[in-house]
Amino acid sequence: MSFGRLNLAALLLGLLSSAAVSQPEPARYRVEQVFRLETVLAQPRAGQENQPPVTTLVEGRFRFVLEQRLNEEEPEFGTWRFTRVELERLRKEPPGGETSAAERALALGLLSMRRLEGKEFTVGVGELPVLPLGEAAPAWLTAWLRWAQMGSFAGVGVNPVNLPAAGEPGGEGGSPPLTYDLRWRRSDFRQQPCHVQEARWTAPTLPAPGAVTPELAAEGVEARTRFSAMSLEWVAQENPALVYAERSALRETFWDLQHVQKPELREMVFRVRLSVQVRIERLS
Repeated sequence: MSFGRLNLAALLLGLLSSAAVSQPEPARYRVEQVFRLETVLAQPRAGQENQPPVTTLVEGRFRFVLEQRLNEEEPEFGTWRFTRVELERLRKEPPGGETSAAERALALGLLSMRRLEGKEFTVGVGELPVLPLGEAAPAWLTAWLRWAQMGSFAGVGVNPVNLPAAGEPGGEGGSPPLTYDLRWRRSDFRQQPCHVQEARWTAPTLPAPGAVTPELAAEGVEARTRFSAMSLEWVAQENPALVYAERSALRETFWDLQHVQKPELREMVFRVRLSVQVRIERLS
């Protein structure tokens, strides 16, 4: 082999080595998401004996392995690949009975997530696929879930989640005073020295006019909604990276009857809680 060919081979080897260095192996996380839809309803009518509120619960669960490669310069962008997607059948309490529209929507949403198997996305965090929740604006839970399913941690004193403001469509004008709190601790996770941090998000209670009919609104019934979330995270000390996290969030909508005058209407109860639990464990 001539000297020129040797130089060319060395150059190609160097280029291939550089490409390998610039494209490290993605971090892999096992992710589990549990969705719970709880409805509490009582609609007494004049001349009828009051009945206790009826509570129904629907729970869905799915798991997947997430391969994540973040952009070093812009960590809100990256490449994500979904593999080993597993679904569980819906659980309902009490079992049987009619299937509500919300239950059908949750079931269809979970089935749609099966299509993620093997799919790769090079996008910003705000464009990552997430279970379609049908959430009314401001879609706090949906925005939080896009971040919560990632293998990232909350950071130091800076809110990592771009939660929508109430001034956006469906809001009540102006940005709500969303609160974000972060506390650090020190611990071990499976004999690995870790920092443990607890992050909390809280949104104020806001009017939700779309959750009450015009007839009931005319009688003084007001609908309100609120949001809260928490993330408990184990972060490696030597090389800051998420090792494990337990996360949960709740979006709740309910009727406020303080301005209702009719006695039979004051016995009404309407409360919907949509919650999600996310568990993440780093595999490699």
